[in-house]
Amino acid sequence: MTDKRALVGVFFFVSCFCYAVNSCKLIDEEDFINELEEIRKEVVKEEKGEPLGLHDGWIPDTAISASSQRDGYHGAQLGRLNSAGGWAAKHDDGNQWIQVDLGAPTTLTEVLTQGRQDADQWVKQFTIGFSDDGVKFRVYKSRGFGVIFRGNKDRNTVVKNTINPPIQARFIQIYPCSWHNHIAMRIELKGKVQNHLRHCPVSMDLGFVIDGSNEVKGWDFKREKQFVKQVISTFTISRHQNRVGFVTYSDKADVVMDFSGLDNFSEVDKIIKNAIHRRGSHQRLDIGLRAAYKALVKSQAQGYVPQRSIVAITNRKAVQRRVWYIINAKKALEQKGIKLFLVVIGQRDEVLKRKLGLKSSDFMFFLPTFRSLSTHVARIAHVICQHQHKETDIIRNN
Repeated sequence: MTDKRALVGVFFFVSCFCYAVNSCKLIDEEDFINELEEIRKEVVKEEKGEPLGLHDGWIPDTAISASSQRDGYHGAQLGRLNSAGGWAAKHDDGNQWIQVDLGAPTTLTEVLTQGRQDADQWVKQFTIGFSDDGVKFRVYKSRGFGVIFRGNKDRNTVVKNTINPPIQARFIQIYPCSWHNHIAMRIELKGKVQNHLRHCPVSMDLGFVIDGSNEVKGWDFKREKQFVKQVISTFTISRHQNRVGFVTYSDKADVVMDFSGLDNFSEVDKIIKNAIHRRGSHQRLDIGLRAAYKALVKSQAQGYVPQRSIVAITNRKAVQRRVWYIINAKKALEQKGIKLFLVVIGQRDEVLKRKLGLKSSDFMFFLPTFRSLSTHVARIAHVICQHQHKETDIIRNN
């Protein structure tokens, strides 16, 4: 539990400093303490890592495999935490495993496990293997001995095992050592993807629409801006290759950059950094999308239509409240050949995705928190790039 007296001491120190330099806004003691407590929680979460995407579906079924499966209803893809059923091996022996391809080098800090949801079967103990290439695996050891992790005692209780020191790898295998009735389990992995942002060799207009309402905390607004800058950094910014637009929205839209063309990333970085958090009272993503649409169409050079995409950050409740307005805005974008990528903060919602007409998961990403933006930025940037036609350069006549 945080010592609030220590936080109050920090508050008075900062208050006195502000008074001395005469350059700070009036600070409310309770707000300041609450903000420090939130920061402390964020630091703890950063140390533990984020769920890497088994439970929420970020990791696709094709990235989950196993040594065997009992039948078609208990395959490796059902070995996700909190899923119905679970992965069940065909054989009960020491040669069974379930594997996850995390898609990129990752720091693994925690493993969460459950038993099979529809039967009294669970793994009581297991070891962990890891690999960079998916071929040669090493067993996780401590002081030269393989570490045996504790498993489950029932169907649904989540058991957490901390990996200290963390594992650095792309592929993870879990090897059951002992089990109750039959080898069966569901898992989640926590950690942080080691973001290796790669250059995207395309020419396009790329717009970003981010939530600037009062529903978004100050540090989360900064996380949105940082995410935008990281994605942009994978593209070559110039008047003749990639142009960037940037819109914030709440109850109205603020077009911060209008695709008019900037010469380099430094200029773009500075504008985004200085973007103001308006803190409006509503989350009108549809207004933000329409503003980005108008800016894109207005900036189009005569006789030339570039590839165009918009990346929008919102939350699940905001989409649910304005779903039909967002659908209409999305249709207007599609009629002009503009691709829309939605980054939604909140629990995965397949019904909502179907309502929006997004058949592919590539166009809608569900993330648990704003903090997850930094964890998944490299993957999202890669997906955006993959959906564009590759070009070395295009000279614009403008």
